[in-house]
Amino acid sequence: AVSTTSGPEVAVKFAHREKIPADQWVVDAQHGMIPREVHILSRLDHTNIICLLDYYADVRYVYVVTECHGVPWSSASSTNWTTPLSVKTHPGWRGPTRLDRTPCDLFECIEAHHRLPESVIQSIFAQLLSAVQYLESRGIVHRDLKDENVAVDANYTIKLIDFGSAAFFERDRRVVERFQGTMAFAAPEIIRGLPYDQLKAEIWALGVLLY
Repeated sequence: AVSTTSGPEVAVKFAHREKIPADQWVVDAQHGMIPREVHILSRLDHTNIICLLDYYADVRYVYVVTECHGVPWSSASSTNWTTPLSVKTHPGWRGPTRLDRTPCDLFECIEAHHRLPESVIQSIFAQLLSAVQYLESRGIVHRDLKDENVAVDANYTIKLIDFGSAAFFERDRRVVERFQGTMAFAAPEIIRGLPYDQLKAEIWALGVLLY
C-alpha cells in the first residue's frame, strides 16, 4: 500500500479477527487487547527486523502496517549476480507502484541466482544471526525462521518479517510441547512429537536456512 500522508510504500498484513487464536491476544497497557505480533513488534528496534509503523482494526479484520523492504526477485530472470544491483536496474523492478509485486523474500532471491557468492551468503547469515541474537536478548523467539520470512533488498540487506508465531520465553521455561512454525525447518525432536527447547529449535532452523 501507499501512505497518503508520508508517501512511501508500506506493507500491510491483515487477518480475520475470528481466525486469530485466543492465546495470541495480549493486553497492552496503551492499546488494550491486541495481537501478540503487534505487542512484540512494538517493542523491537533492530536494523534487520521489520519496523512496525501502525496497527488498527475493524469489526472483521486486524491490520499490521510495517515498512516495505526488499525488491521483487524473479526466478524467471536467473543470473549469476556477484555484485549488488541497484533497485531501478533490477530485472524484477516494476516501477514505483507495484500492486502486483512479486515476492521480495530470500526464497525468491535464492531462486533468482544461479549461484550466490559466499561473501553474500556470509553477509545475509550474519544479519540473521544479529536479529535472532537481539530477539533472544529481549526474551523473544521468532518460531518461524525460514527463507520466506526474510525480506531482501538489492544490496542483500535483510529484514526478518512475520512475527505471527513469535512469543516471549522465560529462561527457566524454554521447553515446550506445542509447535509453532514450518515443519521443513523443525528440529528432529519436534518431528518426533517430543517436548523441545525453543532456543535450540531456533538454532536448528538457522542451520537449515544456511544450508
